[in-house]
Amino acid sequence: MSEQSKEESFPFLVMPMWGSIYPERMQRVQEIVQFARCTLRGLSYLHRLRIVHRDICDHNILVNCHSPGATLEEFPELFDAHLRSDNAVYAFIDFGQSLQLPPDTSITDCRRPGDETGIAMNLFKPWDGCLGEPYYNPFSYDVAALGYLFRYYFAEAVSVFPALAALFDRMTDFRSSCRMTAQEALEWFEEAVAQLPLDRLEARVTLDRSFEAMRDEGFYWKKLSSEDQVIWSQYRTPPRPLWMRLLGLITRYRLVFRMLCYVRELLQI
Repeated sequence: MSEQSKEESFPFLVMPMWGSIYPERMQRVQEIVQFARCTLRGLSYLHRLRIVHRDICDHNILVNCHSPGATLEEFPELFDAHLRSDNAVYAFIDFGQSLQLPPDTSITDCRRPGDETGIAMNLFKPWDGCLGEPYYNPFSYDVAALGYLFRYYFAEAVSVFPALAALFDRMTDFRSSCRMTAQEALEWFEEAVAQLPLDRLEARVTLDRSFEAMRDEGFYWKKLSSEDQVIWSQYRTPPRPLWMRLLGLITRYRLVFRMLCYVRELLQI
């Protein structure tokens, strides 16, 4: 075969062009539901394959909307129109920090070295590993990261869709063993959506990014009516114990944190 024919025989793959997400621009409960459904399905699928992402954030999620001719200023309006069409689909990207673990790995009992939690730094990084823990569960870590993303963008929607407050807490519980798995969160969420009246799905919401919602669960629970707080209280995360809050304060000092890591590794606690 000639050199020219060899070059002509090379195949190529055309990939669809997807764009960045702007969750704060969502205006209906249905749009929030679609985003949560897609990301929970995606994470559940990855975990079934025993793939842990470990760097979940808004910059690592894309939507099936793109226009090569649109500027950065013009694209958000295209995103808005795409949301109104109810054809939005979301997917995870950037697997630079991901791992694929053996197929028999337990999703609930997996343990990896705690120092791995320092490999990715983004806004939605869970607290796992921040107190010098010798081990962490990477599957639970992924769930918490996605849960914090939900809290950051969708806290203002809980008054219209109260089940979101419960979902937030069950995904981001400071006790990693108490968090839902991705599959459990997906099934629980779908059941909650199925019980939501159609007019509530079409209800309008005004979203706002919130650091307060990430720091304090009470921020969004207070947005629920007294009746809804009672209904969903069984899912609410209890306050962090005093010892955990104190450790969080002293581990801000690098030397103290290193000493704590050494002691916890030595004692395996």
